[in-house]
Amino acid sequence: MKIPVIVCIIIMSVNYLQAEISEQINYTKSKLEAKSSQEKKITQKLGYLAVDIKKQKQKLIKLKKDIAATKKRVKSLKSKINIKSSKLKDMEKLYKELKKREEEVNKKMTAIISKEIAITMINEGGNDDGLQNVFDAGSDDVVFNEILGSYSALLKEKFAKTKKRYIKLQKNRKLIQTQLKQIESRLKNLFKEQDKLKKLQNIQSITIENLRKKESAYIRKLARIRQEKKSLSSMLQKLKITKKKKEKTVIKATKNNINVRQIGSSYQKGDIIKYRGKKTIAPLKHYTITQKFGNYQDPVYKIKIFNEAVTLKPKSPNSTVRNVLDGKVVYASKAPMLNYVVIVEHPNKLHTIYAHMSKLAPTIKVGKKIKSGYVIGRVSDSLTFEVTQNEKHINPMELIR
Repeated sequence: MKIPVIVCIIIMSVNYLQAEISEQINYTKSKLEAKSSQEKKITQKLGYLAVDIKKQKQKLIKLKKDIAATKKRVKSLKSKINIKSSKLKDMEKLYKELKKREEEVNKKMTAIISKEIAITMINEGGNDDGLQNVFDAGSDDVVFNEILGSYSALLKEKFAKTKKRYIKLQKNRKLIQTQLKQIESRLKNLFKEQDKLKKLQNIQSITIENLRKKESAYIRKLARIRQEKKSLSSMLQKLKITKKKKEKTVIKATKNNINVRQIGSSYQKGDIIKYRGKKTIAPLKHYTITQKFGNYQDPVYKIKIFNEAVTLKPKSPNSTVRNVLDGKVVYASKAPMLNYVVIVEHPNKLHTIYAHMSKLAPTIKVGKKIKSGYVIGRVSDSLTFEVTQNEKHINPMELIR
């Protein structure tokens, strides 16, 4: 085997270092953007809430004014009721007095009428010597009749005036009673309106309180997002610095061991050859390609990087990784930053390299000969698949039918 295992590991470490840190930087940037988007949305919501709270407060102020105005009207109506009730009470008293006076006048009128009837009867029955003698002996008929007539006329006049006052008072009494009923009805409606307004006031106060709570929750969330943004910004800065430092360290270490240009680093395009063998299976049954073979531009530093492998993402977690061609295992171990790595040597100095496996099959040992399709391990996240021949790189997708 002319390609040293350590060289393969260094090559893949360089590739993985660039991909991993770039991926972390991109992921951190996307999270930072997401947090900024959240911050913007919450700030907008807080703005809407502030407007809503202001509106609800204005409604509450109006309700309080309406309640105060209603209370004032209630007070005014109560005062009117007291006045009308007092007036009605006075009228009732006067009404009773007039009624009593009317009864007295009626009695007197009845007595006079009785006397008039008696005198008339006596006068008409003048042939009766006994009765005639009584009037002849006891009184002067002319004077008596005149006095009786005058008194009767006076009582009739007094009765007429009393009756007139009585009728007027009765009308006024009924009018005040009607007014009282109307005022009491209005007062009843005002009490209902007042109760309704108080209920609305309570609802409004609860609404404002709930909006305040919501506002406080958004403020806390905004503060948390801003803190997370701060942490992410700090992390992003550290990742950029770390990437620069590790790049220098790995490149320096690689230059001390091998000719970087000859094997192809992450910054220089290596020798590429076409695959001329038979087509075979893919290392994963179901996958998507997340990183293609060849040149690509670093999204952070805007420099061209050559990728010697392909990155395959399984469509289901813990997927099995299969050997693609018959060959012999020349490396099977856990490596820094690459997790489990298996390198299989095939005829014509062809090597297939499988990295970032989460598990290694227990039957895989160095020196073991394995067939195409043999399960060499499992992968949870992404599989790095690389192919070399005579220390030159082949696009791994050229092998897959």
